[in-house]
Amino acid sequence: MKNSVKRIMGDEKGKILILILALLVVGALVLAPLLGLMSTGLAAGQVYEKKTDELYAADAGIEDAMWKLQNPDVSQLPHNQCADTPWTHNYTMPTINGKSVFVEIEYLGGGLFKITSTSSDDGSSTTLLSYVQGTYVEGYDVVVENGGTYEGAVTDESVYGEGDLHITGSIEDGGVVFVEGALTVDANIEGDAQVYVMGDLTMNGFSNIEGTAIVCVGGNLTIGHCSEDGVEVYVEGNLIGAGEDNGIENNSKVCVEGDITVNKIENYPTVCSGDVLTVTNNQGGYIYADGYQPFVECPMCCEGECRICCECPLQLEATGGWGYWSDWAVTTYTINP
Repeated sequence: MKNSVKRIMGDEKGKILILILALLVVGALVLAPLLGLMSTGLAAGQVYEKKTDELYAADAGIEDAMWKLQNPDVSQLPHNQCADTPWTHNYTMPTINGKSVFVEIEYLGGGLFKITSTSSDDGSSTTLLSYVQGTYVEGYDVVVENGGTYEGAVTDESVYGEGDLHITGSIEDGGVVFVEGALTVDANIEGDAQVYVMGDLTMNGFSNIEGTAIVCVGGNLTIGHCSEDGVEVYVEGNLIGAGEDNGIENNSKVCVEGDITVNKIENYPTVCSGDVLTVTNNQGGYIYADGYQPFVECPMCCEGECRICCECPLQLEATGGWGYWSDWAVTTYTINP
C-alpha cells in the first residue's frame, strides 16, 4: 500500500524551479511597465511642482500690481488714472521661487485696469490675467475754472485750478494747490503749504514763501523773498526777485533751471541756478551757478553731464485733479489666457 502511494505522488524534484521561473517571467512582464509608470509619475510630479511655483510667482505679480495701484505715489505709477486716457506700465519683479516675473498694468479707462503677470523659467511659463475695477475719488475740495478767482486764504483744504488761477489771500498750513496754468497769489505761501504750478507763479505785493512750504513751478517765479529754514522751491524757468529788498534767505533751498536775479542772498540758503545767477549783495550762501561752483556738487542737482535736476517732490499732477482710488474689485482671473 505504501509503495503504491509513492508511485502515485511521483518524484517532486525540480518542480520548485518551474514555479520560480514562472514568477520571474511574470515579474519581468510587470517590472518594465511599473518602472515606466514610476518614471512618468516622478516626471509629472516635477512638472506639477514647477507649474505650481510658476503659478504662485505669477500670482505674486498680480498682488504686487494691485498694491501699486492702491499706492500710486509710492510705486510711481502714472497719475492720470482718473481720466479716460489709456496708459500702460511694465516692470520686472525680483526673482520669485526661482522664476522671472514680468508684470504689465494697462489702464483701459473708466476705472478698469488689466493686469497681466507672466512667470517663466527654462522655456516654461505661466500667465495670469486679471481685470480690476476701481473707483476714483476726487481729492480736491475746490475746483476753479480757467481764469477763476479763489477769494481769501487757502487753509486746510485743497484747490485745483483747471487753467489760470488768482488767489486773493495766502496759502497756509494744510493748503494744497495744483494749477494747470499760471498762478497769482496776493499774499504769502507759508506754513506747510504745497503748491504745484505748471505755468508761471507771480507773488503780488512782493509777498514771500515761508515756513516749510514746498513750491514747484513749471514756468517763471516772481517773488519778494524765499525765506525760512524749511522752504523748498523748484523752478523750471527763471526766478525773478521783485521789490528793493527781495532775496533768498535763511537756509531755504532754491533750485532753478534758468536764471536767478535777486537783490541779496544771506544766512546760508542753498541756491542752484541752471544758467546765470545775478545777485547784488551776497552775504553768505551755498551757491552753485556759473562763476561760483560746479553743478555736480550741488546737493539738489544730478551728477554727470546733466547740469541740473529740479525734481519736484510733490505728487499732485493728476489729470482732472488729485485724488485716490478705493472700492477695488477683481472682475475676472484667468490662467494662461
